[in-house]
Amino acid sequence: MPSPFEHLSLASSMVGTLPLSDAGRTAFLVGSLCPDVDKIAGFPRARTHWWVPGDDVSGALKLIASSPRIGTLPLDGAMRAFVAGYLCHLVTDEQWTLTIYRPFFGLRSRFMASQVGADLQWALHSALDDAHFTTGSLSAAIAEVATSAELPDWETLIPTIPLGHAVQFVNMIIHQAELPDAAARYRYAANVSRQISDGHRGASDTTISSVSTGLGGHGRPTVVRPTGDTERLEDFLSRLDGLTTDVLKYVPDESISYFRARAVRESAKVCAAYLAGAPVMPPAGTVPPSTAGETTARTDL
Repeated sequence: MPSPFEHLSLASSMVGTLPLSDAGRTAFLVGSLCPDVDKIAGFPRARTHWWVPGDDVSGALKLIASSPRIGTLPLDGAMRAFVAGYLCHLVTDEQWTLTIYRPFFGLRSRFMASQVGADLQWALHSALDDAHFTTGSLSAAIAEVATSAELPDWETLIPTIPLGHAVQFVNMIIHQAELPDAAARYRYAANVSRQISDGHRGASDTTISSVSTGLGGHGRPTVVRPTGDTERLEDFLSRLDGLTTDVLKYVPDESISYFRARAVRESAKVCAAYLAGAPVMPPAGTVPPSTAGETTARTDL
């Protein structure tokens, strides 16, 4: 899935098209970051995203359906804007899954959802982040997010995230933006992750496996995040330059551009509908949750 900085870039590109107050704009940008708290807190992905790589059911619509309170928030309030930003992140992840992950790194790709493919995808993240920092395109958005302080009551709207975790994650992103390179950002994330876990995280919490993604063990390989442990991180960083060269040759610029355009288009549709209190339709490539109950994720994607 995209990095937090790629999410922030896409979210900031659409705020001017949405009916957001100044406070709502900040809340929207903060919300667009928060689902990725799972990356440092050891949560299963489905806990914060309502979406796994083999799912076709929109995680954004699952979130809306999961909490009646989310649908009754004041239309012009910052809390509703925060949820809209959260939805923007979920839709963006869905579109990355459909346009980048599955064709280039998933089970049907040449890498078959393996560790090799996962490492290449993380190298792609760092390459896209470096481009943002080189151009300075995120400076205004980062400065705006930094004004959010303690996120008021916003994070209470997402019942699956323990209080305080989203605040720590957003503060980590703000600090990472000040660091000189990808290696420093990865090392800092690993340090924050250790602090949050307080030394009690189990080995399974640092992996993305068929169990942690809700796929029930049907053949999807287990892969380890770069921040899984110090040895793993330093090995990944030692190979990052080569991985970056390889992945930029492998994933065409046109595919990244297509993902971005589709993510902004589909996210804007969902967010505009939610902010207006109108029915939210499934983003392209996804389906709504079944009224008969949870839909089982596919295991062949």
